[in-house]
Amino acid sequence: METVTLTIKKKWFDLIASGEKTEEYRELNMYYLRRLIDTSNFPAKRREDILNSIGEDLQKGLDMYVKSAALRHNCKIKYNGLMLRNGYSKNAPKIITGVIMMTYEFGKPEWGAPTDKRVLVFHLGTVTKIINT
Repeated sequence: METVTLTIKKKWFDLIASGEKTEEYRELNMYYLRRLIDTSNFPAKRREDILNSIGEDLQKGLDMYVKSAALRHNCKIKYNGLMLRNGYSKNAPKIITGVIMMTYEFGKPEWGAPTDKRVLVFHLGTVTKIINT
């Protein structure tokens, strides 16, 4: 499983580890688009434009699924899993989990999503490993 690492607060870490929380949220911005979407099949000069187009498609509501928005621009998702860290220390507790899909929509405020805007939603699969807890 190819994973991308995200840092989360203890409250959310514990809820995901217990299986209660099944989504994780991030703001839709270039930082995350660069990390999540593979544009390596394009010349370096075009990559930012491609990522901008994917972000605009999601924001305009042309697609809510990140994978299909990326595919429409001949790109693919780099990862199929997450490593969620509770803190930045070398020995921070970690969870490794699959990602069923990524969408751009309103999340659940009770799980930490903002109430006033749509966000990238990582729909979490099965927790495959918990480390250092």
